[in-house]
Amino acid sequence: MDTNILQVIGTVIFFIIIYISGYRLKRTGKPYNSITFNIHKLISLAVIAFLIVKIYNINQVSEITLAEWVIIIITGFLFIIAIVSGGLRSIDKSASEVIPIIHKVTSFLTVFATAVLLYFLFMHY
Repeated sequence: MDTNILQVIGTVIFFIIIYISGYRLKRTGKPYNSITFNIHKLISLAVIAFLIVKIYNINQVSEITLAEWVIIIITGFLFIIAIVSGGLRSIDKSASEVIPIIHKVTSFLTVFATAVLLYFLFMHY
């Protein structure tokens, strides 16, 4: 099987685990289960690390275009918003009613942006 396909499948599996753990966190409520909470955070960081390494490796082989850099920046921005809103959501104090909505929307947009990013990055091979 092609390495790119395996990487996409791995990324999809990671996002599924992120969503399942996030759903479980939402259903159980605060205080969050520390194992589920850490799985949710660490796998999110693993996806980010994978994307950074992939971007770096592709940039070493061939030049990344301006359009791809725009997608990279948008995806990174969405990851940051999702992480910050998730952090605000996890604090003990009652967060604003809008924070959970921002976290949910940016989570879905992050998955979409990551899919677009992977598509463009794998066009190099």
